[in-house]
Amino acid sequence: MFDDVISITSRHWLGAVDKGPHFPLFPNGRPETPSSSFTPSRSATEGAKLTCGNLTATISPDSNVFDIRFSGRETSGNNQERLLTSLLDRSVGFAYDPAPGSPQDLADMQHTKHYIFTQHTLSVGEQIYGLGERFTAFNKVGQSVTLYNSDGGTSSEQAYKNVPFYLSSRGYGVFIDQTESLDLEIGSERSCRLQTSVLGQKLKWYIIYGPTPKDVLRKYTILTGKAGSLPSWSFGLWLSTSFTTDYDEKTVMSFLKGMEDRDIPVHTFHYVCRSTFPDFDILKRRWKYQYR
Repeated sequence: MFDDVISITSRHWLGAVDKGPHFPLFPNGRPETPSSSFTPSRSATEGAKLTCGNLTATISPDSNVFDIRFSGRETSGNNQERLLTSLLDRSVGFAYDPAPGSPQDLADMQHTKHYIFTQHTLSVGEQIYGLGERFTAFNKVGQSVTLYNSDGGTSSEQAYKNVPFYLSSRGYGVFIDQTESLDLEIGSERSCRLQTSVLGQKLKWYIIYGPTPKDVLRKYTILTGKAGSLPSWSFGLWLSTSFTTDYDEKTVMSFLKGMEDRDIPVHTFHYVCRSTFPDFDILKRRWKYQYR
């Protein structure tokens, strides 16, 4: 944890073999949290509280009620706290697939999968963005998403660059610290819940308070690392052969010749091939531009 960031871990059984891999967190060093920013407290009326910077997790004082509320303190204006999201009753659980009919069904677990899940609340009108490269609507509410990098192609919802991080319009973000395949139900199974499930015994995620999207992203990159600077040519125009099936010299060079005829500079030529490796000698012999 550090200012405005709190981690949540759910476990079923301890002692499971940790095979990795793991995300390398805090690559530039973990920020120090001043003692004034980290304040745990407990009272009979308000319950237990953990405050880290402007983010507070409040646990219900009723021992018979599972209720953890996350709130953020406004950094300007009246300095009041605003509810971000919550873990309520039946928000954390463990599930078997197939579901057992009796305890005897669990005597042999060879053919039974076990999942741990969490469900935090979604507010009316709340919007969720992120999760890396997706081929679906920008706002993810109402979608079921599987996070696992795979060569699914553009004709499926499976993407090449999944990122287990999403940003809420209510001023917080969530980074899921799991490298396994994740299944998210973003208001799709229950309209007021965002569920994350993983095959295993543990699920860990971080809630990151902004309050602005820029603030959330800045703190997220402290946790996971900042992107390096891109080369200047990458900001120029990219041209691709797309899914051309003919990679003869005439066809390939027609792309560049067409841009040259129209006086349109090309900074990057993306040479896509479907099934066979193209003949790069074509470009070496005929390219009139600087190429990389």
